[in-house]
Amino acid sequence: MPCTANVNMLEKVAGSIEASKGVFVIDYLGLSVKETQELRRALREVGAKMKVYKNNIVKIALKNAGQPDIEELLAGPCAYVFYEKDPVDAAKVIKEQSEK
Repeated sequence: MPCTANVNMLEKVAGSIEASKGVFVIDYLGLSVKETQELRRALREVGAKMKVYKNNIVKIALKNAGQPDIEELLAGPCAYVFYEKDPVDAAKVIKEQSEK
């Protein structure tokens, strides 16, 4: 029987997938807490949210939602940027923050 915490996380991930138009998978390794906060703030301004979930849970949620298999991207420390509006705005924020 699955752990209750994992079931709850799966529900949250499924809700995020359902409510968004798409998702970017980013590697956040090496970001300080301050840089992570700046990235989250900038993403919120363009209608996107950055979340950190267990990769296996995301893989299951994507499969359940009928989304493409991106298992090769789900390795190591991943953050997920769910966008509700234009993906270009979220991508620009990610690019700008990565250049800093």
